[in-house]
Amino acid sequence: MFLLIGALLYAFPAIARGEVYSAGLGSWFTSGLLEVNWVFSIDALTYTMLLVVLVVSTLVHLYSTEYMSEDPHTARFISYLSLFTFFMLLLVTSSNFVSLFLG
Repeated sequence: MFLLIGALLYAFPAIARGEVYSAGLGSWFTSGLLEVNWVFSIDALTYTMLLVVLVVSTLVHLYSTEYMSEDPHTARFISYLSLFTFFMLLLVTSSNFVSLFLG
């Protein structure tokens, strides 16, 4: 929910101006000539897909908490749903094929 609000408030004006954000978190692994870094980039297309994933995920989380209120394993289901959302966000924001495959 907070990611959706942050994406709507802070990223939209910058994306509308055509800016591209890129955040590098460091090297993931190096093997010979192959070096894979943790880099996330957000441009206009990524921002659109990010909003789609966040809106749908927020609605599914809100619906699921009410639907699963009587189930004894609600916490496990919500944690799996949050993990799925994380990997969808990783898939959308990744800037190389290795992290895209991981997502």
